[in-house]
Amino acid sequence: MRVENIQGISGEINPRTGKLLEPKPTVADIAQDYGAYEPFLTGAQKAVMKNLRVKAEGLAADLEQFGFTVGYKAELGDGGFFISRGPTQRIVDKAGEVVEAPPTEKRIITKESFEKERTRHPVTDEPLTQVEMIQGVPDPKNPKKFLVAPQKV
Repeated sequence: MRVENIQGISGEINPRTGKLLEPKPTVADIAQDYGAYEPFLTGAQKAVMKNLRVKAEGLAADLEQFGFTVGYKAELGDGGFFISRGPTQRIVDKAGEVVEAPPTEKRIITKESFEKERTRHPVTDEPLTQVEMIQGVPDPKNPKKFLVAPQKV
């Protein structure tokens, strides 16, 4: 869930990441870097976040008291707290054991796109730039021909 009505964020740097603050952050983003977002929140938004903090930290404490490990990998900023971004897909086998979730089609496509070898310049063997991929690479010996054909748009 994104918070659309945060006022005044314009070029401020998140001290934890060194990047610009997200102008329309998720509730979990605000929680994680609460200290950075707090100056831009209204009184009502601060009250909601305080309530969420109490509930999230209370739930974690209750779970730990009953022997559940509540670990998370998120690095918290100044004043930040953890809110789960939701469960990951889990599949349970017949014995009740959690098994690896199958990759979704989107994850497969994304993974394959990262695994593809980049197109290289036929002469220099350097990876082509986006401009070269779009406009093509002309043959220096014959400007009417291309070493790498331009993309059709």
